[in-house]
Amino acid sequence: DLHPGYMTSHLATRISQETDTDLVRSQHHHAHIVDVSAEHMITKDDPVIGVAIDGAGYGIDQAIWGGEVIISNYSGFDRVGHLEYLPMPGGDLCTLYPFRMLVAALTNVISDDEIRDITKNHITNGALPYGERELELIMKMSRDERTIKTSSGGRFLDAISALIGVCYRRTYEGEPAMRLEPLATLGMLNKLGIEPEIYRKEGIFILKTSDILYKMVEMSNKVNFRDIAVFGQEYLASGLAEIALRVGKEKGISMVALSGGVFVNDFITNRITKRLSGEG
Repeated sequence: DLHPGYMTSHLATRISQETDTDLVRSQHHHAHIVDVSAEHMITKDDPVIGVAIDGAGYGIDQAIWGGEVIISNYSGFDRVGHLEYLPMPGGDLCTLYPFRMLVAALTNVISDDEIRDITKNHITNGALPYGERELELIMKMSRDERTIKTSSGGRFLDAISALIGVCYRRTYEGEPAMRLEPLATLGMLNKLGIEPEIYRKEGIFILKTSDILYKMVEMSNKVNFRDIAVFGQEYLASGLAEIALRVGKEKGISMVALSGGVFVNDFITNRITKRLSGEG
């Protein structure tokens, strides 16, 4: 009898009330990192830097998180870094039609006329079910401050998948990112040579994603799509690893926990692990 949009937290609240038991709340990405800490028997007095990358988890600021760096212990966490917030017009429709996510991201950096120009070939090739009408609505919604925002690593990978035409419609869980992953072994890693763009706002490190998606759009007619695929995944991995390293050096923490669905991606996992272990 659960209606669409009914969250597990709603279900837990109902069960708690019906059974007169205590309700203990845990933020999605903190739970990811606590899980790793418990698995490796980290003591309660040892904080870790957690890198949690996945598709979606409800954030404490009411945005949809999914590309997070936190300082975590068993009792709580501080968010110290994340991916840039991108609009998510239509909510979960962006997971079904990843081209929506690409258009939304581009509204952070360029005008509607520019988006119309660079997406016209995709639109005619079926990237959006309702074509130009849908494109116009996506742009309008993306520029509306009331539209929900996301820092999801999964949605960033989805946008890249749509950009290079790998997946326009998700038919199973994680399909756009999963179809992107094997291309990482076929592209040339250093061909694009762009460093992660990280800035700091109110003490929190933020990895820019909209600018790099626009640059990848510009490159799409000049370089092999496999090179764009490997670069996009490398950008996510190296950017979040760099934030974790900066936090670790500032706070004197040398232990990092990795968790979340994106770590099913072997390329991203190996790149982050190699970078972190290389720095001790």
